[in-house]
Amino acid sequence: EMGFEEYGYVASRAYASKKAVETKGLEAIMRDYMAWARKRRKADAREYLWTLDAGDDFYDEYRAHPLGPEEKEEIRAQVVPAFQTEGVLEEIGPHGNGHINETYKVCFRLDTGERRRYILQRINTDVFKNPWFLTENIENVTSFLRKKSARSGGDPLRETLSLVPLQSGGTLLEDAYGNYWRMYLFIEDTICLENVEKPEDLYSSAFAFGNFQRLLADFPAASLHEVIPNFHHTPSRYEDFNQAVREDVCGRAERVAEEIRFIREREA
Repeated sequence: EMGFEEYGYVASRAYASKKAVETKGLEAIMRDYMAWARKRRKADAREYLWTLDAGDDFYDEYRAHPLGPEEKEEIRAQVVPAFQTEGVLEEIGPHGNGHINETYKVCFRLDTGERRRYILQRINTDVFKNPWFLTENIENVTSFLRKKSARSGGDPLRETLSLVPLQSGGTLLEDAYGNYWRMYLFIEDTICLENVEKPEDLYSSAFAFGNFQRLLADFPAASLHEVIPNFHHTPSRYEDFNQAVREDVCGRAERVAEEIRFIREREA
């Protein structure tokens, strides 16, 4: 996976050749670049800085672009078969609007004619440096919730996430490129709201979150790994913010002076 700067770096070059993108897929082009960048250790810093301001536009284009034939075939042939799925694979495509991991919906057709769908994700290791710890946390929490749901007469397959196991055991796949993948059962007949449309949406969200916290009240929290150090540590976050303002490596602090002042006026 690559950082935000790399998205702009590669997209600025990849989109110079639309034919190449349509043939190979932007994902594959980016991965080829990352293989080269790892050998080189670092890409040119000046080009990185140049792409920062244009990064949003490039990232939006990247998000909207469908999988190219080569990228889709790679996932179809090497990633999906590693998981214990049911049916005949019919389609793979991008899913949702998440901005951290890459998410795909994988559709199968069962012998009965019914459709079986899964969610496949490539984990962003720029954010999650240790995907093994991350996966262990998910396994432990979902297993705990699944048992509680079953004991209360609920439906564990709908009330918590269900990781799909690998053919070789475990739930985390590392592919030939060093990418990490996981797969979930797709929970049918559900919706995911990205914006609040009415007061009931807020109520339902708060109710669901409160229930989630209640169910985990007796979970052994000490067993969890801290996958992103200081993620919820406000003093550390604030110091990172101040350091970023002081260094202003991209020369953008002046443009957000009002926002910086707003934050600092509320310093305790």
